Amino acid sequence: MKTTYITLLTTGAFNKDKSELVAYPRKSDTSYTVPESVTYIYRHRHFMVGTNLTSVSLTDNIYDMGSSVFSGCTNLTEVVLSENLSWIQGSTFFKLYKPKECKIQVM
Repeated sequence: MKTTYITLLTTGAFNKDKSELVAYPRKSDTSYTVPESVTYIYRHRHFMVGTNLTSVSLTDNIYDMGSSVFSGCTNLTEVVLSENLSWIQGSTFFKLYKPKECKIQVM
């Protein structure tokens, strides 16, 4: 049996070495920057609980994002992607309710 370790911090829930962001912290903040230690964002509506979020920034350490990461983010208007991001899985931006206003940029 494989043991999974999850570390809970005010900046989110992470795997043991904090390289994988498993869950966004339920906060009322309007912006969130993924911590520098993260190289992968876990899949399936990861930021959906952050309905107050209008802006998300990914650091250059992120190389891969799971599916449906931003799916259903009702107020998201800006996403800053990592220039090192080499893979975005399906449905990452599915059901953005303000798609005509959402600016996606690579820094």
